[in-house]
Amino acid sequence: MRQTCTIKLTRCFTLGAGLIWFLHSIIYGLFLNINPSLGCIITNPTMTLYSSCFFYPVLYGPLPILIASLSSLFAFNNVRRIVRRQVPIVRRRLDQQMTAMVLMRVVFFVIFTLPYAIYRIYSINIPNPQSNVLQYAIRQLLQAFFTSWTGVNFAVTFYIFAASSARFRRQVKYLIRKYWRQWKNCSFYAAQNQVGPINTVSGAGDLWESIANGMEQSNVILCLLSEQYFQSKSCRQEFIYAVDSLKRTIVPVLIENFDPKGWLGIRMTGMKYIRFRDIDQLEKNKKTELLNTIRLSVSSSKMTIRQNAVPSSQHHSVPLVVNDVATSNSSSQPLLDDDTSNGNDVNSWFLSHRISPEIRKLFNFETREEMFDYAQLLIEDREKQMNIYAKIYSQRNHGNEMPPHEFLRFANALEKQLNDNTLSTTSSVLDSSKSTRSTTCTIS
Repeated sequence: MRQTCTIKLTRCFTLGAGLIWFLHSIIYGLFLNINPSLGCIITNPTMTLYSSCFFYPVLYGPLPILIASLSSLFAFNNVRRIVRRQVPIVRRRLDQQMTAMVLMRVVFFVIFTLPYAIYRIYSINIPNPQSNVLQYAIRQLLQAFFTSWTGVNFAVTFYIFAASSARFRRQVKYLIRKYWRQWKNCSFYAAQNQVGPINTVSGAGDLWESIANGMEQSNVILCLLSEQYFQSKSCRQEFIYAVDSLKRTIVPVLIENFDPKGWLGIRMTGMKYIRFRDIDQLEKNKKTELLNTIRLSVSSSKMTIRQNAVPSSQHHSVPLVVNDVATSNSSSQPLLDDDTSNGNDVNSWFLSHRISPEIRKLFNFETREEMFDYAQLLIEDREKQMNIYAKIYSQRNHGNEMPPHEFLRFANALEKQLNDNTLSTTSSVLDSSKSTRSTTCTIS
């Protein structure tokens, strides 16, 4: 059943149901007549019988409510099953938020739809006598009220989602700020194609997450550097994260007469940059030089990745030292398998796994023993540990939430490191029982 319920099939059902309701509304509207005293009513006896016996009792009232209620119960049961399964915490939270939004929408759908359906069944089967003026006026007032009440159902969806989902509210705030800035720029500045940084400090947390994911998945980062970029604190954090933490290849492009200085000048030392003095008419040779630089940087970055991915069983060039033979580990991420590890080794481990400095400061391990002891606690209950350190992170960072993907990256890397260390310890014990081999390196 689950294999047959695909997105394509869902779209077909949605389009089919919409088409059926559209044709039904046209046919239903043909039998409605305007009466000066009663309003828009059905005068055809067959259509009156159809409305009182099938349309309002089945199609308009109970059937949609039943389908919506069953769907919401299935979604709630699915979330409970996900909680019992070992699924990522981020996905679990998103599913819980989505289920809460659906349940709230179904509850309000029943509240706004059911009274009107009941009233319509009553009004069709029991005529409204005009001889009793008071009763007639009350029935007309009830009809106007229930008609307006059911119309609220089509206008309240946005407010229900905003009240039930914090993520939805953050997205709404981000879009409002985004389009407000665009409207303000169009209103007060006639010039187009302006080069400037995005002020991500005032944006939502999702924008920071998207920027971080983009930098982490890239091989080469192209930076358009101007005075506005230099003055932006958010751009400064992005540049430092890309250069110092991720060790990414940067291709700087200087805009007009801007010269790197301060923190930017220090980190651009040794970088080859390209300058475009006229951004309205880009020089052809500069564009060619920029494309060639990007291609060369991408190819060299991919070559570095392939070299780091070479298995340890293959031969490597070893530098010759007079007193001892230098050996190198083919892994680009250092293993903490040395009994004499110190704080520098721990820092190198965090940098090699691209874990943010905020997470490093949050845990502040000094030795590998502390890391492995905590890894045991993390394996036992990851969600509990994440909740504990999320509160500590919020207290240290002025109420900001800890990015879940940063904690998950740290947790996965730490668990893998613990498993690798266990395997390394086991293999070293087995090797110690074998005959000792010569450590002389023969170069032929």
